[in-house]
Amino acid sequence: MRALILIFLCLVFNSLCLLNFTQRIPEEYEVAPWYDFKTAVITYSFDDGTYNQIGKAVPLLNKYYFKASFNLITSWEQDWEGYKLAAKNGHEISSHTVNHPNLREQDLDSQLSELKESKRLIEKKIGQECVTLVYPYCVSGDYDLAKKFYISGRACSGQLIDSNPKDMFELSSIGIGNESDYETAESLNKWVDKAYKQKKWVVFLIHGIDHDGGYSTFDSFELEMHFKYVQKNEDKFWVATFRDVSKYILEANSLVIEEASGEAGVTRIKVSCEYTTTVTKLDFPVTVSRKYEESCKNPKIIKESDKSQIDIRIESDKMIFNVVPEENYLFTCY
Repeated sequence: MRALILIFLCLVFNSLCLLNFTQRIPEEYEVAPWYDFKTAVITYSFDDGTYNQIGKAVPLLNKYYFKASFNLITSWEQDWEGYKLAAKNGHEISSHTVNHPNLREQDLDSQLSELKESKRLIEKKIGQECVTLVYPYCVSGDYDLAKKFYISGRACSGQLIDSNPKDMFELSSIGIGNESDYETAESLNKWVDKAYKQKKWVVFLIHGIDHDGGYSTFDSFELEMHFKYVQKNEDKFWVATFRDVSKYILEANSLVIEEASGEAGVTRIKVSCEYTTTVTKLDFPVTVSRKYEESCKNPKIIKESDKSQIDIRIESDKMIFNVVPEENYLFTCY
């Protein structure tokens, strides 16, 4: 009886009433495990702020249009202006704590200071949010403290990462350089090929570049040869910062899509996340597909807040596009 009353009211107030939202993800939708339905993900994660990271690594990354994460120890001398410019160009500046201690050996007050002050100083110096944490010596501290300031934490257990990891504060990485087994472009290429086969995320942990005094130095020539390989296979890989991939994982695995039909064939799409955090706004675009029918000759999706039109890619029987959590969209099809 209640359902009949609701249907009756919808018929009466057709211009105002929308259908009930009933599914977390409607059957005609699919959420991409990785951005743009790429098969695998690569992140270049640079620790300590060694001398040649700004002078050699950043120009190489920019040359190939790759964005990386630079994890700074804030009490050490850093090229803040150089990293500020890198941030403006889309790179991430992340926390590697204030003094690089073994967090597990610190009391809670000391850990709090290391995590909070590092974040505060980076955001002040760089003018960009600092929401991911890299553990000194790859040793995590108190998770509850870390979660107050960050959305994820990077360790280095030498493993690839699933698109739905068990713990966002124990994300792994692969150490490279002359203190590791991975000193050449070929060795890095094998890792990204493995990530592709397993549909996973590989994070490369990098310190020194070209013997600049940093730990486990890596040759910039080999790095560029590897970049060329990745660029050649750009259809396979999403290269992104640790922050952006972390946001994507949190959003994609908790995305809620609700559809309701309105007037004149307009479908309203409401997008939200079940996961919430006070650390940052989860606003990274998530790629989705929606069933496409050939009878729809001119599909359009408009973001309701600013009336901007969303790009749509048609592949076989699917429309592929990006949505941002906490936004509403209007879909029309004629």
